[in-house]
Amino acid sequence: MLDSSHKCNIMKKGDKSINWRTPPLLFVDFWKMNKHSAKNKKHPSVTKKETSFRISTKHFSFILLVIICCTFFPSLKNNFTNLDDPQYLTENPIVKNISTENIKAIFSEQFVGNYQPLTMLTYMMEYKLFALNSFGYHLVNLIFHLFSALLIFFIVKKISENNPIAFITALLFGIHPM
Repeated sequence: MLDSSHKCNIMKKGDKSINWRTPPLLFVDFWKMNKHSAKNKKHPSVTKKETSFRISTKHFSFILLVIICCTFFPSLKNNFTNLDDPQYLTENPIVKNISTENIKAIFSEQFVGNYQPLTMLTYMMEYKLFALNSFGYHLVNLIFHLFSALLIFFIVKKISENNPIAFITALLFGIHPM
């Protein structure tokens, strides 16, 4: 309740002086209501049976990874394409040899009109591990994609504080082909 020391002038037609030291009663009631919000008290209709069915963050992230793996698993058997793989990888002498000159070239030159030093450095390391076996390249890209989807899941979960929203957002990112 407000006592007389916390008076608030209400604006009347044509009155330009307002004392906003204390909020109007509508806001005071709203503040009181939020003080004792549902976050601090359990709703009486929620029973233990209902709360035990909630899916944890671990389970959401695991389900997310399984769905994305199932979606992109068939791509592991694909070969290289003729779109840009020859320019970036199969016919690029810079990624075929790890040397200081090639690393310097990766960080100072453009390839196929793009400056992508981390991508080219990754190709260099993958070539050292897998040579021209496309399975290794696709596997590394799938692992990067899984980590990216998990990162999106945890960022959206942090922002929204809602596991289903974070799951759906990360899933749409994860299974969308582009």
